[in-house]
Amino acid sequence: MPSIISTRESIQWLPDEAGERSITVVLSSPGSRFVDLRPIIPSIVTPEESEFPFEWAFAGYEKGLKDDYSIMEFTHDFFDSSYIYKYQLFNKGLSNEKPLLKDIAADIGYFETIGIGKRRETGKMANSANGDKITDYVEIWQSLNPIKFTPSERAILHEDTDEGTTEYGCYVYDIIGDINKELYEGRVIRVGSWIQGLVWDKSDKISKVPISTIRLWFDESIGKWTDIHSFGNLKSFDNFPIFDDFKTVDVDNKFTTSDNKITWTCVEVEHPSK
Repeated sequence: MPSIISTRESIQWLPDEAGERSITVVLSSPGSRFVDLRPIIPSIVTPEESEFPFEWAFAGYEKGLKDDYSIMEFTHDFFDSSYIYKYQLFNKGLSNEKPLLKDIAADIGYFETIGIGKRRETGKMANSANGDKITDYVEIWQSLNPIKFTPSERAILHEDTDEGTTEYGCYVYDIIGDINKELYEGRVIRVGSWIQGLVWDKSDKISKVPISTIRLWFDESIGKWTDIHSFGNLKSFDNFPIFDDFKTVDVDNKFTTSDNKITWTCVEVEHPSK
């Protein structure tokens, strides 16, 4: 599959009405890696949510269970904020139950195309609003053009002319290696003019959810990356592999933060065709 950017237009927990409390954006690579960030719309964040103002933040791998990708599985055992929240409770002694990665529920969605670059996803998953009860849901997703999509212009992806004909440029950096992952876990993806990343700081025993995230857009008019939404103690640009172009990016390249705390490794790159 090509690199792609998707945004969620709505979610409906049946039998309730459809709505949207988040600004959900997913960046996916040709190698089926993804970063999915779902920050709550700032104006409606409650005091309880302010410590970690996200519906969800996770990363993993996409797997088509049918050749036409009408059934997809999204693995979360690479990175899942819900798991990390439970792990932090255990760390603080507020829970006697240590969460296990193998217990992260399967995330399987059933998709149908309903418009230009638009898909309806149905399935079942835990609904935090009703005590994590498994609930039927319907989500509407819109694919976006990775170059033309800006914070002020929601340019949809025209699959007949865009997808599969243009390589927008994509790179993926992960935190790998036993020593590195003892302290941090994370992933960064760039697709076209957008970057999303997340990192878990395992040394942070205080925060409710010790995760930092970035969502950046490259503003061609000024030639700089613009912070669209960042969160956490490690949200500084210096802590993530952020590059203006792809000339020096290749698989196995390393990026080490200025304080030498985190080393990222490039695990995938697709150089732009234009």
